Amino acid sequence: METTSNITVLLVHDNVDEANRLVSLLRNANYIVDPHYAANAAELNNKIQERNWELILAQLAAQSIPAKNIIHQIRRLNKDIPVIFVTEEFNFSDAVEALKMGAADVVPMDEDQYFIQVITRTLDNLEQRRKLRYWKRRFAESEDRFESLILSSQDGIAIIQEGTYVHVNNAYAHFFGFLDADSMVLLPVFDTIEDNSQRNFKKYLKPLDEHSALDTEVIQFEGLRQDSVAIPVQATLSQIDFHGDPALQLLIKKNFMHSDGQESTPAAATTQGDAVVSKIRLHDMVEAINGAIRRAAGNGTDGLLFYIQVDQYDNLQKTLGIGKTEEGITQLAHFLDSLIPERVVFGRIREEAFVLILPSNDAEKSLAFANRLVKEVSSQIFKTANGSFSCTLSIGITFIGEATASADEGLTACQQAIAELQSGNTSSKQGNGVRFHEPVLDLGSKTLSDSDAIRLGRQLLKKNLTTAVFQPVISLHGLNDEIYEVRMRVPPGSLSESELPADFVGKVFKTEIGIELDKAIISEALAKLADKKKTAPNTKLIINLCLATIEDEKFVHWLQKTIEASQVSARDLIFQMREIDISARLGKAANMLERLHNFGASIGLSHYGLAINPLTIFNKISVDYIKLDSVLSEKAQKDKTALTTVNGLLADLKGKNCKIIVPHIESATIIPNLWQAEVDFLQGYYIQAPNPEMTFDFSQE
Repeated sequence: METTSNITVLLVHDNVDEANRLVSLLRNANYIVDPHYAANAAELNNKIQERNWELILAQLAAQSIPAKNIIHQIRRLNKDIPVIFVTEEFNFSDAVEALKMGAADVVPMDEDQYFIQVITRTLDNLEQRRKLRYWKRRFAESEDRFESLILSSQDGIAIIQEGTYVHVNNAYAHFFGFLDADSMVLLPVFDTIEDNSQRNFKKYLKPLDEHSALDTEVIQFEGLRQDSVAIPVQATLSQIDFHGDPALQLLIKKNFMHSDGQESTPAAATTQGDAVVSKIRLHDMVEAINGAIRRAAGNGTDGLLFYIQVDQYDNLQKTLGIGKTEEGITQLAHFLDSLIPERVVFGRIREEAFVLILPSNDAEKSLAFANRLVKEVSSQIFKTANGSFSCTLSIGITFIGEATASADEGLTACQQAIAELQSGNTSSKQGNGVRFHEPVLDLGSKTLSDSDAIRLGRQLLKKNLTTAVFQPVISLHGLNDEIYEVRMRVPPGSLSESELPADFVGKVFKTEIGIELDKAIISEALAKLADKKKTAPNTKLIINLCLATIEDEKFVHWLQKTIEASQVSARDLIFQMREIDISARLGKAANMLERLHNFGASIGLSHYGLAINPLTIFNKISVDYIKLDSVLSEKAQKDKTALTTVNGLLADLKGKNCKIIVPHIESATIIPNLWQAEVDFLQGYYIQAPNPEMTFDFSQE
């Protein structure tokens, strides 16, 4: 081996001599090792938080610190530290349990060469994960800046490379007294900075390292206009990629440029008494979290993210009204601010939620502080102009460490903790407490491998255990078509639960056996459709095609022959594909859609609306029917905000020349709203559950 890597290793072993032997093995393999030893749980906890370790080598059967405790502590602190367990007597059962817990590997004590190879592979995997997180962070930062530029096009923006302006916008140029942006291109930066500020600014003009980006920060300096007049400047400085090379971006906010330099300190650095603490500042808070993530990844300065949610916010609005609720939340914001240490990031991220970032990794002290916030707020009466109100809080906490990829990931972890806190009281959504996010490790969960899925699919086909069922899709506006969606059902009791895992449908239809299952259901459905049309000539079927079928180039040819043999018309068939499957195999999906259209069939797009920008798919394909994802439908029936989102999505779909289906209708309460939104069809258990026969009475809609 020719490895010369520097690695920090934390050792957990009852026998110090054996731990030293492992270090010697690494050094003999040309690793430059910085070893540290943890003798008990307290030392382990402290040392894990000290730095970003490359490796933990631990005795699987250690009495000082049990193996499960090591893994748990790493997960709790949100660290990415691979753990390799060493065991005296190798046992496959113990090794499997260790791997399930999250160990990188389990190595027999005397297998030195195997040990070194495992180390090499583990460290390489760690490096790849770190690179991936680094680029995810860079990508997230780029998205944030892009959004900021789109939302703030009148801000002054300049791009600097090698001490020279390579790109500026007109707002920036006008601020420095130039007629237009072109006048500043290739101008030395120091030509626009006063002499007394150039020395401090010089540190930012050193050669940039694309692998270790500068932290985004707010800087202040004396600028120099074209007419030699000095002006104060406050700008956000960030390192970006510009045409593939690292560059600096200066951004001067519009409100600063038009306020004679009297802008206050950045909103993200909120402290006590800040007048904007009650304003919703989603972008500022997200950027502050991303900054904390960068610091944790760069120098190991971990932090804690608090997501502070007001309990029963909807009920407050119903009781107080929107205006009084906002007035009350403002009082709450300033009360919380009075309890929070100075120079700590605190701000409002949503109508009912705040974010707090503590530069600490002391879980116990932070938990005590969070509980104090909850207790203080629950006992406080907040006065408004027209009365008073009280409220409680739910606080979710997660560690911001090197393994945190983005602000979204941290916020999601906090919200999961709050969901767990409120799980015993879901009807009122009241937590009145604090919960740390603890990643769930389900050692007993069973997932289906591809080979098992294929085996199961073949078993279903061989024993003829699948059957087609039909669920009606009814018209909201009196169309004559009588539409049923075809689904596959495995009759209860056909297979045991151990043979039929919960994820079998998703797994089976991603393998090649999914094609055969699709064909079996289609053949059965077409035969029943031929009989049904003798008494109900307007009957049509929606038939789902899985990802494996989309990839099968021979499927359409088979389908044409099957339709001809069944004596039904392709015009009576609507072939439906999931949005995610089409996006994953866009080329093949577009080709199949065109061929299906050519012989008269209609096309449906299901599970629609969960993409970040769902409308972009129509730039590549056209469809006849769109079915919203059931998640959107279910939320819209329970939450007014979600209903507003769905209404906006439906409005965006107007003009796409396609009929809209809303599934998962559980009650009649949402139907008037969907009728007003000009939805074409409804589907769900409120109308009728899937049935082996097409027996729905469409005349009684």
